[in-house]
Amino acid sequence: MITLRRTIKFLPCFILTLLASFSANSSVMIEEWLEPVIEFKNLEGEWSLKSAKKLPQPPLIVKDEKGNLLLVNIRRVGMVWVPRTSVRLNEEALQLACQETSTVKAKDYKNFGMRGEDDNQFTCLAVTKQ
Repeated sequence: MITLRRTIKFLPCFILTLLASFSANSSVMIEEWLEPVIEFKNLEGEWSLKSAKKLPQPPLIVKDEKGNLLLVNIRRVGMVWVPRTSVRLNEEALQLACQETSTVKAKDYKNFGMRGEDDNQFTCLAVTKQ
């Protein structure tokens, strides 16, 4: 009878722990800071900058998404909105900046092409700036 009472007493704690670990594994998480300085907006709407070295190391759970911003609870900072461009998430593959779709002109300015659409593209192309 004593063993049964102890089991019943600790069963809710075990279930909560199990559910928390399951939800953390299935949620979107920040895996890496992509910039040396991270800008973030607090819940009052004020923007701040902080060095990525002074912020806690990922993984961090994303609480909400709103357009290009991610709501994250950062230790010693609080709940803040972080731009999606400043982080790498666990749900997306790392892409080089040169793999994004961009228009590239040939030297004679007649041939235009889209570069970076191919899945097997791993090298950067020179892009002319005008």
